[in-house]
Formats: sequence, C-alpha cells, structure tokens
Amino acid sequence: MDLNQLNELTPLGYLSRHVTICTSRRQLYDKVYTRIKSVRDGLLTEDAFIKGLGEVMGGCLSKDLISEIWSILGVKIAPHIENKFSYREFAGVAALVERVFCFRFLDSSSPGPILHKSEIEKADFDRLISKLAQVSANQSLQDLLIAIKDSGNIKIYFS
Repeated sequence: MDLNQLNELTPLGYLSRHVTICTSRRQLYDKVYTRIKSVRDGLLTEDAFIKGLGEVMGGCLSKDLISEIWSILGVKIAPHIENKFSYREFAGVAALVERVFCFRFLDSSSPGPILHKSEIEKADFDRLISKLAQVSANQSLQDLLIAIKDSGNIKIYFS
C-alpha cells in the first residue's frame, strides 16, 4: 500500500479496504450479515451492526466495549446521525474485534487463541511507528494500526 493513502483514510475505510479475511471467517460474517441486514437498503444500522458483532463473538458486547469500538472507528453516535454499514465495513470490523478483543471473551482458565500473522502482515507492519511518522494519518487510524500490530498481546487499550 502507498503510505500516502493513509492521509485520506478513516479507520473504517482502512478496515473495509485493506483487511484480508480467510474463507471460514468470511462465511461466518456473510451468514450473520445476510441475516440481519436491512431489507430496504441491504445495509446495517448501528444496532444491527453491534448485534452482528455480538453474534460473531458468541456473546453480548458490553457498553464499554461498544463505546471503545465506535471510538476507534471514529464513528460518531448521536440521535440526529444515521450511520449505515456495508458488508465490507462489517467484515473488516468483525475481523478487528475478533483479533484485538478476543481475550475479553475468554474465561480466565482459557489460554486463548494462537494468533498467527502472515508474512505479508509482518512486512506491512514492520517499523510501523517510523512509517506513520512519514504521513499525516489521523490519530484514530494510527491507534488502530498500532492495535492491529500489537494484537495477540493480552492487554490492548485505546485512548
């Protein structure tokens, strides 16, 4: 990816365009999305989006986690704003939530999943901090990229 593209992208835009999803996860995301999408426009409302993420994670999302997800995505939630989400956006965010927040859904006796990173991902995220210093990406996108790079660590928090 051309690093200058980061200057124009939002976190949601990055996830919808640059996240690669394996076949088994794509099938799950597709089934969930198809079941809960709007009949009228084929998109997800904010409530349906959160419900779908809960189904992907196998449990309800806490209010704190929901707020954290909206914050890292840079999505403003307000009564006068109607946010709608496409399949690509839902799938990208679902992959992020599974990857970054999976440890919050495990009981204390579970060791958690083993997160393998592809060689391409390792190369893309190598020297991320120095790469981000070369562009003027918004802070939310920078926080998102750092969280993805650090995923697999038990404690990841966003400011």
